[in-house]
Amino acid sequence: MIEFKNVSFNYSKKSLFQNLSFEVPKGSICGLLGENGTGKTTILNLIVGALLPKDGSILINNMNTTSRMAEMYQYIYYVPEEFELPAITLTKFVKAYAPFYPNFSHDRFADYITRLRVDTNKRLNKMSMGEQRKALIAFGFATSVNLLLLDEPTNGLDITSKSIFRGMVAEMANEERTIIISTHQIRDLDILLDRIMILDQNNLVVNCSTAEIEKKLYFDNKYIMDKALYSNGAFSIRENLNREDSTINIELLFNAIIDKKGEFKNILNK
Repeated sequence: MIEFKNVSFNYSKKSLFQNLSFEVPKGSICGLLGENGTGKTTILNLIVGALLPKDGSILINNMNTTSRMAEMYQYIYYVPEEFELPAITLTKFVKAYAPFYPNFSHDRFADYITRLRVDTNKRLNKMSMGEQRKALIAFGFATSVNLLLLDEPTNGLDITSKSIFRGMVAEMANEERTIIISTHQIRDLDILLDRIMILDQNNLVVNCSTAEIEKKLYFDNKYIMDKALYSNGAFSIRENLNREDSTINIELLFNAIIDKKGEFKNILNK
């Protein structure tokens, strides 16, 4: 679905990525994780062609994003972390932009805005940040695109809206659709993710399915130092030599990778 081939990207004279290569398979719900400044938003902008690589190529279904082909954008929707919406109602926004997406579902949109309690007659620029984000999420999900990119989607959402959002992601998931979620709010989404990508110091140190991770690592809900690769004082991770079943703790994994990335990278890449 998505393929980065030896991608290099600079901001002015500062190098962010050098020879970055990875793939995200079709049908994934992928969590893109990393500390501030590691390049999460840049990767999303490169995928949609809002930024262009210095070297290398980025392919979506074998189409090069640098071409910015109109056909490609019919099947991609991106909800950025920061945005500025026009001074029109959501109803007028849908009327203006829905025709660009051939699979847009007005029925789904009506369902989403009802569940998220968004006023379609209120001007977008007069909404709170949380209301604006819910409006964009409702529209983005209603496009029914094959590639949905979400940058910090739960920022500004209340507890009820976060729960509704998780349900919407679960409903949208299928073998033909890829959803990439860049987030710091891991606990809001951990049960949904079936693939984890972790950036550290401008390098992609993990790109694995959750099934692969659980096969290679054992997540213990107890603080056990014996044979532990990483412990936080309450929970621990060790190599899963006996192929035991456990449930991945993404927050624990993220902290472990940042602290001991070399050791974990070797195990996960075996």
